[in-house]
Amino acid sequence: MTTERGRLLALSRVIEHQRVGGYDLPGDVLEAHSAYQRAQAIPVPERPALRHPDTAATALVDQLASGQDVDLLATAGDITAAQDEARRVDVAQQLYALVVERVGERTSMVAIGAADQIITESLRPAYTQVLDDAHGHAAKLGGASLDGPGWDAPAKVRTARRELAELADRLRAIRTARLDVITLAEQTPEHDTGHNFALLRRPQALAPGWSPGPRPMPRPDVPADPVSMLVWLVTVAEPADPWLPSTAEQDAAWFDVFGQAQQARRAAAVSARANAGASV
Repeated sequence: MTTERGRLLALSRVIEHQRVGGYDLPGDVLEAHSAYQRAQAIPVPERPALRHPDTAATALVDQLASGQDVDLLATAGDITAAQDEARRVDVAQQLYALVVERVGERTSMVAIGAADQIITESLRPAYTQVLDDAHGHAAKLGGASLDGPGWDAPAKVRTARRELAELADRLRAIRTARLDVITLAEQTPEHDTGHNFALLRRPQALAPGWSPGPRPMPRPDVPADPVSMLVWLVTVAEPADPWLPSTAEQDAAWFDVFGQAQQARRAAAVSARANAGASV
């Protein structure tokens, strides 16, 4: 279970990744987060040092011993004023903690309510744009290696490599933001627990000859290097439809492939229980 602090940290990361990811977030989410930041920045007073009557009495004795007059009311006023100020500071500190907590809760609720919107309307268009741009640059490579020496490569290849590296950074920021949104909203997939459909809408397109059954769906060989992965998405994996789904869409894609078999298994189990009961 994600804590309140964990949700707010996840939202902060989503906002921080905007510049690199090239996406815009809903205005109400940004306003709620801004209010939380302003709440955290409220100046909190420090508790004053208190003067105990016993300490004050010792000081008065010293004054009398040195021939000075003493003013009991003035000394008492200093003591009680410090005590009053300390009580005010205690209340102010309590108010600060309550305000930050409640603004944080409100900020989390706004972000949770907008989770699907952030994925589908903020992150996804930026993700699609990255793939569109990468497709053109990948074509310019003309089969040139991504990790080979670049000093002697044609200018268009060097440019394509540079652009693909920047796009890979954007893609990583966008995909990380999606995971943070899912974390803050606690949207764990119900069906696609193996996350087969988190990166590709139709991963089965990369597994010719496979069909739903006892044998698990083969996992595609996704390159670990970010730039290689991006090129893979717009070339090898293109028939499998790379996408950036909400959790509900991810589950729906799983159900399109495995749902019929799952329903058949459940129906068979119900029938078996019914038959077992009838035979008793």
